Amino acid sequence: MEIKSDDGALLLNIVKHIPVIAKKEAEKVSRDYPNAEDKIKRLNFVYPFDSKIIEYLDSIGNLSSSTNLYSIISDLKDLWFQLVDKSIKCLRYFDSREPYLDYKDKVPQSYGIERLSEYYNEFSDFEALLYGSNQFYRDHVIHLFRTWLIGLNILINDESGELFYEKIQFESVDINEFKPNFFECISIWTLASLCHDLGYPLEKFQNVLFKTQKMMGYLVSQPKIQQDIAFSGTQDKINDYIVCMMSAKMKASESRKKSKTYYARVQSKYYVKYTKSLENHSHGIVSSLIVYRALLYFLESDFSFHDDHEFDSNDAKQFYIRRDILRSISSHTCWDIYHMRSNTFPLLLIISDELQEWGRKKWMDLYRNEIMPDPQFKLATYDKKYIIIEYEFKKTQKQKIERLIASFYNQFKKFRMLLRDGEDTSKRDFTLYIRYNIQLYMTPNKNINVTSSIPSKEAATFEVTGGGFTKKSDFQRVISKFYDPKELVEKNDFYVKLS
Repeated sequence: MEIKSDDGALLLNIVKHIPVIAKKEAEKVSRDYPNAEDKIKRLNFVYPFDSKIIEYLDSIGNLSSSTNLYSIISDLKDLWFQLVDKSIKCLRYFDSREPYLDYKDKVPQSYGIERLSEYYNEFSDFEALLYGSNQFYRDHVIHLFRTWLIGLNILINDESGELFYEKIQFESVDINEFKPNFFECISIWTLASLCHDLGYPLEKFQNVLFKTQKMMGYLVSQPKIQQDIAFSGTQDKINDYIVCMMSAKMKASESRKKSKTYYARVQSKYYVKYTKSLENHSHGIVSSLIVYRALLYFLESDFSFHDDHEFDSNDAKQFYIRRDILRSISSHTCWDIYHMRSNTFPLLLIISDELQEWGRKKWMDLYRNEIMPDPQFKLATYDKKYIIIEYEFKKTQKQKIERLIASFYNQFKKFRMLLRDGEDTSKRDFTLYIRYNIQLYMTPNKNINVTSSIPSKEAATFEVTGGGFTKKSDFQRVISKFYDPKELVEKNDFYVKLS
C-alpha cells in the first residue's frame, strides 16, 4: 500500500482496506466480549467508519486535484463532527465499565460534542484572520483532515505482514499491556489528529492584537490592549490537574489482591515540560485543554495519584487511552519531550503533521507571487525499526534552493531534538531517514540531494550532495550560503559535497 502526498490515493486506501479490516477485526474482538459477541461481529455499533462515512470518503476521493478539497470545506466540517462524535461513542462502547457491552439496547452518547463543535466552527471561521497574524501562517482546517488521512494510512499499512496498528503501544507501557483493539486505535487516532491544532488561534492571537495596537497608534496616543491569556484561581487548578493526568503513568501495586492493581504516579519531567509549554501558550497543550474541558468523556476520567486509589487493569487501560490522546496533542508542539519508540501515538502525530505540507500556501508566498514548490512525499517505510521518508521537488528555480535547504535543516534540528540522546535512549531502536531530491528548473539532469539521518546508535547527520554538475564551482554557486567556512564550523553535523 503506497502512502504519498495524494488525497485521492490516501482516501482510496481507506475506502478499499478499512471495511475489510474492520470485518476481520470484529471477529477477533468479539471473542473478548461474550455478551456482545454477535453485535460486534455484525459491526452493529458506532465506530468512525460505518458505511455512510466510507461512502462519503469514496465520493471525495474522486476529486481531480487536492485544491478541490477547499471547495467542499463545509462538507469536511460536517465530516469532522461525525468522525469525532463516532470516535467518542466507540471508545465508550468498548469501555467494559460502562453498560453498553452487557445491555444491547443502550447506546453511548458523546456528551459535550456540541460545545466542541461550536468551538471548531469558530476556529474555522477565524482562520481568515490568522492569515494576517503572521506572514508564514498556513492552512490548518484542511490540514487536520489530511494529517488524519496520513496517520490512518500508516495504521492500516501491512508492510511487514502485520498491520501497524497491532504494533502500537501506549507511551512508557509494554506493548503487550493494556493493548487497544483496532476500533479503539482508529478512534484514538481520529480524536488526536482532528483536534491537534484547535488551540492555534489562541496561541497566535497576541500577534493579531499586537498588529491591531500598532494600527490604533495612528488614531489613539499610546493605545493599550490586553495581550495575555490569563488563567487564575479555579482555572489554574483545573489546568494543573489536566497536566498532571497527561504526565502520569501507572505503577504496579504490591497489593495482595487476586487481580493485579495499579497506582498512578506523575512523571516530573513530563509535568515540568508540559507546564512550560502551557506557560508559552503552545497550541498543542491549549488544544488538549479545550478538548478535555469540552467533552464529558475526559471530564469523567478516573484519575488520582494518591496511594490509596487503586486502578484495576481496565481502569488503567482507560486511563492510558485518554492520556495518550491528550499527550499526543500536547507533545506535537513540545520539543522538550524526547521520543523512544516509533510505534506510539505521539510520534505518529508528529510525523503525520510534518508530512502534511502539500497544498498549504503561506500568505507571504501568495502576496509576493513567490510560490515555493509543492513538496511531494512518499513514505517508503514506517515500522518499529525504520521511518524512511522521501521528498521530491520538481522544476525548482535556483533562487529558491537555499530557502529549501534551510527549511530542511530546520526540520532536521527539530527531529534531532525530539530524538535526542538522554536517559534510557540507548534503548531506542529505530532510525529516521529523510531524503530530499531537488530537480533544477530547465536543467533536469542536475539535482541537489539532501539526506537527514538520525540513526539509533550513531551520530545524527545532515548531508547535501550535488548530481549532474560538471564543475564544482557551478554546484557551489547554487548553494553558496552553505559553503561559508564559519557556517560549517558551527554546524559540525552539516556536510556538503559534490558526488
